[in-house]
Amino acid sequence: VRSIAPKYLVKPPSAVWSDSRATLDYQNLLDGKVPEEKSDGPSVVIGDDPLGIALAKLAPSEPDPVVSVNNIASELTSALSSRPSECAIYVSIAQPQALSQIIEACPEERREDLCFINYGDMVENDLKRYNCCRDYQTQAVAYYAINEFNKIEDDRCLIGDDA
Repeated sequence: VRSIAPKYLVKPPSAVWSDSRATLDYQNLLDGKVPEEKSDGPSVVIGDDPLGIALAKLAPSEPDPVVSVNNIASELTSALSSRPSECAIYVSIAQPQALSQIIEACPEERREDLCFINYGDMVENDLKRYNCCRDYQTQAVAYYAINEFNKIEDDRCLIGDDA
């Protein structure tokens, strides 16, 4: 008996949302071409929301300075002057509408040090507009929340025996 069902019951996707850099990174790993591992050091956190404050407390020694988005122009300059010239600048994007203000306040020569931590909002267009979607820039779309104990938790799934 021959099937007369169509080859595709649904239209195949016309676009694939993938990043070829992941494949290149994996190939480089297999070839032994891996970047030198760096340990976490002093940094600056932009975003005085609960996630930004929790990130600052994760610093390896003393808590990192937290810069308020509302006072970013004055606070960022002061915070960066107290840190090494190549420190990471973590950006907690709790308010995606403030992203333009955050990037514009960051000195041009320090924008490659920005590391975006996002609650899952679509911010790619804003990052591209400011040329902040490059190979050497870190971006994490982290579905994190702050629990009732002010600890970072992954709110996508529960893991462990007591989940």
